[in-house]
Amino acid sequence: MKKMLLLALTLCVVSFNILSAQSPDPLPRRDSINVLLEFSLKIYRTYPDQACKLAERAFRYATEEKDVLLEGKSSFMLGMVYKELNDPQRSLREYRHALQLFETLHDSTRIGRTYNGMGTVYLFNLNHVTWSSYYLNKAKSYLQHDSVNLANVLTNIGSLKLRTGNLDEALTLYRSAYEIQQKHNDLPRMSVSLNNIATVLDHKKDFRASIEYYQKSLQIERILENRKSIATVLLGLAGANCQNGAHDQAEVYLRESMAISKKYSFHVNYVSALQYMAYECEHTHKLSEAKNFALEANTLADKYHLSHIKGEIYHQLSILHEKMGELKEALVYQQKCSSFKDSIANVERKAAADLVDLKEKTVQASTPAPVVYWPWLSLVLVGSASLGFIFYRKRKHQHHSPAITEMDMNETTVQAAQEYIVPEVGKYRITNNVQDIASGNNPTPEKSQAIAPDNDMAIPKPAVHLEVINGQGMKLINLDDVQWFQKEGKSYHAFTEKGNYRVRQNMADLEDSLPKTKFFRINRSVIINTSQMSNYSFWENHKYIIRMRDPRKSEFTISRNRLREMKETFNVFEN
Repeated sequence: MKKMLLLALTLCVVSFNILSAQSPDPLPRRDSINVLLEFSLKIYRTYPDQACKLAERAFRYATEEKDVLLEGKSSFMLGMVYKELNDPQRSLREYRHALQLFETLHDSTRIGRTYNGMGTVYLFNLNHVTWSSYYLNKAKSYLQHDSVNLANVLTNIGSLKLRTGNLDEALTLYRSAYEIQQKHNDLPRMSVSLNNIATVLDHKKDFRASIEYYQKSLQIERILENRKSIATVLLGLAGANCQNGAHDQAEVYLRESMAISKKYSFHVNYVSALQYMAYECEHTHKLSEAKNFALEANTLADKYHLSHIKGEIYHQLSILHEKMGELKEALVYQQKCSSFKDSIANVERKAAADLVDLKEKTVQASTPAPVVYWPWLSLVLVGSASLGFIFYRKRKHQHHSPAITEMDMNETTVQAAQEYIVPEVGKYRITNNVQDIASGNNPTPEKSQAIAPDNDMAIPKPAVHLEVINGQGMKLINLDDVQWFQKEGKSYHAFTEKGNYRVRQNMADLEDSLPKTKFFRINRSVIINTSQMSNYSFWENHKYIIRMRDPRKSEFTISRNRLREMKETFNVFEN
């Protein structure tokens, strides 16, 4: 009886404490905006509808606060989301609004990144060239001295060159971007560049080389667990294997890509996979199956308003009907394909004329500061007729894999503030990932969002893997396994329990890109993983010895001043 009374009393006390407990104070409004944008950035490629709600809520708060920077960042995020939702006009409207706000702040980096975003909408969503070229070159002019963001622009200009048949220029640009990304150990963007280099090699019909690059890209994406990019790279691998005669392997890759895209509603990827299946069946003389895949792709392209790839599907169906002796149907799709090309040619001509007018107005204005031209024409659709025709002639006899779109994004999760956002995200609760690429309009080395009003969505987030070199070639290792980095002669090495590996980055580059919460440069030649440090003690002449946890108990010297900086960095309190 006493136990029952005691239990009842305990329950009463607990219930009273729960009922009387105060709920946590809400985040300040401006911090809430940054958290909303953080989570929107994290999920927008996988769950764009939920990301859109978060970004719209952030925009509403920012306008209420009359904070120009946060309003611009919210509009920029909405531009990225609407691009992912394949709503190019709304995406462009948001980018233009963000651009206008960033212009008032004279923020050249954000202006350049916004121009880059607009260029990618015209290139990848609208399939037009002239205005895409204009905006991407504007972005390049603003980001000349920002290598991290410049790499994204170079990648997109490379895709523009690829689209217009300038393969050598595209390859040079992709490789330049890759070198910058390697320097910063930006694995998500390195994977994008590897995929894009493979795409150019496909167009050059060097399929063995392209398969190697695709496989390197796929290896990184599997480590990063980036489903959408995995599905995209698998399409490239399938196309290259098909052209190389490995049809069974091509079908394996296609089936996997289709399964991923269907499960996660990656509509563009799924329609592209259906097109690839049609080409694969055509190569293996299964014309009836090929036609069914192409027809399904056509139906879904209509359903999801994927107008930018309709020309390819019309062309594919016209060839299949012709091969099957269905000349009447073949003629129908040939006419549709011609009408599609004519519409592209018309808007290209108009865009070219509008661009001439725009340049004339710029000369007349003679304004030294960067000029924003408002209002934008509602029918600004991009491209040049001749370049458009080159693109379709290139694809007439062979279907090639698309280059992965550069995306303005990277992310860090604010774990302490998740309770304020989870109700908005629902079942799509956020977990820490390297990239959901990855990759905003760009997982770039973008600035990562944090809870502070002056943060930007473009600071490089440290990668959790590192590309290293051993006797057999290159491999990826986990950063947590690295005990320290050390310069030896003219080479730089990462030391792990399993051995040491050469790295491409020098000490300055490593210091910039490694996580500041774990790695610290103790002297000119050594950067240590502080979690692998055993102890330190005074040595002589104002210097200390740091001992590591490796079996040999390796020792390194550190000056008193540098040791004090390390303690301050890691918030070490002394008695």
